[in-house]
Amino acid sequence: MATGAAYRKAKGTTNLVILDSKKDKIENYLRALERKRNAPNDQPFTRLPYIIKLTNTNNLKPHEHTDPKKIHEVKKSIIEQGIKYPIVADKKTNIILDGHHRHNVFKNLKIQNIPVFYVNYMDSEIILDSWNSRKLTKQDVINKATSGKLYPIKTTKHMLKTPNGQTHISSTLPRIDIAITQLKKIWTTHQHKKITIP
Repeated sequence: MATGAAYRKAKGTTNLVILDSKKDKIENYLRALERKRNAPNDQPFTRLPYIIKLTNTNNLKPHEHTDPKKIHEVKKSIIEQGIKYPIVADKKTNIILDGHHRHNVFKNLKIQNIPVFYVNYMDSEIILDSWNSRKLTKQDVINKATSGKLYPIKTTKHMLKTPNGQTHISSTLPRIDIAITQLKKIWTTHQHKKITIP
């Protein structure tokens, strides 16, 4: 663990205290989450490794449209409650698999870098389904994202294989719980401040 960061245990959870607001401290926090979630006894659903990185919002590629009403709701939630979970994206293409509305909100709030949970989209454990019984392939999704001709709202549904069937990919994400005010300080200033991420 890098100098300036420390763990403490409280009620069975791990908290990371960030001693300044530089970007590398948040990266240390995300790496700590990776190590914790990649532990053999802490992978309840899947063998897929957890890779969490800070990524520029402009580098992420959506593959479906968003609902303005939903964006308003998500924005209100993020401002009031912070970011609970990272966006999910393919590590090779930066295509968003889960979190289109959050991505839109981050861009609207001018948050430049955001935590992203990266996966190998072509891994057989990741299953592409749809909300409307439409038959799709992963290559179809890639083509939509790269062409900019996006699917309608709520077209795709990305699932993970489990011992008992399938679960939505979002159900295996680690909570990050970062306040939006902390994000703005982290990525818009270099002031040294004490930041606690629960």
